[in-house]
Amino acid sequence: MAQSQLTSKSKVKSLLGISGSSYDTILDSLVNGVSSFIESFCARIFLTAIYTEYYDGEDGGKIYFNQAPVTALTSFEYNSGTPANPIWVAFDANNYVLSTRDNCIALMGGIPRGYQNIKIVYVAGYKIDWANENTPALHNLPFDLAMVADQLVSKAFGARKSEGLSSESIDGANVSYSKGMTDDQKMILSKYRQIII
Repeated sequence: MAQSQLTSKSKVKSLLGISGSSYDTILDSLVNGVSSFIESFCARIFLTAIYTEYYDGEDGGKIYFNQAPVTALTSFEYNSGTPANPIWVAFDANNYVLSTRDNCIALMGGIPRGYQNIKIVYVAGYKIDWANENTPALHNLPFDLAMVADQLVSKAFGARKSEGLSSESIDGANVSYSKGMTDDQKMILSKYRQIII
């Protein structure tokens, strides 16, 4: 099951001109399947959440977050104890800069070396609330990302009875999302692909 629904059943029904509830079950499955596929393709979860991550302290002054976009930094600490008995100490806020544009934190003076000795708690992702799709404070999923989800669900709905497609089994119909993507759709999704460093 997808962590985030990157489109909604009602949006897809409107796009396909479907009224009534005859296809609701399959559309729910397709929305979840496409959303899960996109999350997997992009190697990330899109719904805003709080993340706790541990990093190795290495040479250099930057740590790149595993999730994006980062919207808030809750804590940034290093272990001054041992791996068995960690003592987490907060970095001085005057000694680092959070770059939401570059999706990283830059520490002046370097990062203490060690294995999994840096702990960062932060908020990242998009607000997704399809009931309030036109209210940016409640829903800020990028339009182009949602558009690709709409297109893939619509295409999968039309192709759900085709033979030779595989990937997601839905009510006995095999549907492949990756095989059906256009170059434009791949290019859009590539913008959101998370590269773990």
